[in-house]
Amino acid sequence: MGRRGKIKKNTRVKKREQAKSRIRERRKKLVKKIGKLLLMVLFLVGLIFGIEKIERFAVTSSYFQIEEIDFKGMVSLEREELENMAGIKLGENIFNVSPKEIVQHLEAYYIIRSATVRRVLPRRVFVIIDERRGIASVEGKDRLYLIDREGFLFFSDFSGGKLPHITGIDKAKIKEGARLTQDRLQLALDIIEYAEITFSEIDLSGRHLLLKTEETKIFFEEEQWERRLADAALIVSDIHQRGEKAEYIDMRFAHPVIKLR
Repeated sequence: MGRRGKIKKNTRVKKREQAKSRIRERRKKLVKKIGKLLLMVLFLVGLIFGIEKIERFAVTSSYFQIEEIDFKGMVSLEREELENMAGIKLGENIFNVSPKEIVQHLEAYYIIRSATVRRVLPRRVFVIIDERRGIASVEGKDRLYLIDREGFLFFSDFSGGKLPHITGIDKAKIKEGARLTQDRLQLALDIIEYAEITFSEIDLSGRHLLLKTEETKIFFEEEQWERRLADAALIVSDIHQRGEKAEYIDMRFAHPVIKLR
């Protein structure tokens, strides 16, 4: 065999050795990958079993039994009444309590405007109640009701106080827990919220709005009521500063009509 033949033979041998070496390296890498994958699977299996044990301990251990239910924001509602509505019991496991479900139970009661519930580990549930606040009173068939800014009606131990009274509403529609959505009533609620005048009654029975203070009747058109109400407040203030009293102020005209007593 000549020199060239020997060189070719050696080259082929080297290539075969290199190919075998690459195959061995690939096998080693594959074995390492499979080993890592198996370790990861074993870790995840152990983690799952560990989590299950932790969960089992959490929902069965007396360490997480509720010892305190803290209610905040109550005005007219009693604690026992709220506990019954919420469905929370002392001694119950705190992880068996769903804040979302408790909120749904509480907000289903019309006098509660909103509720917030938090679990405070290990043994406390914190509940914040936002009760509806009456801004006026309305007369039903058999009793006086409060009405809030959104038009919800509810009964309370309330004699009238200093809240304005809304009249001219169909009494058949005035029921505990109902929501009144008539446009004129919503307008009356808007006036109560934004008015700078202290008045005792809003009468919706007539064609025009009628506001009554202790001394004066004020007539309104519904259009541009914000501007007319602001003008009326200035007129009332001016009359009081002069030491006079007005029988009525009619804001339905371009130039208000005032009748003094």
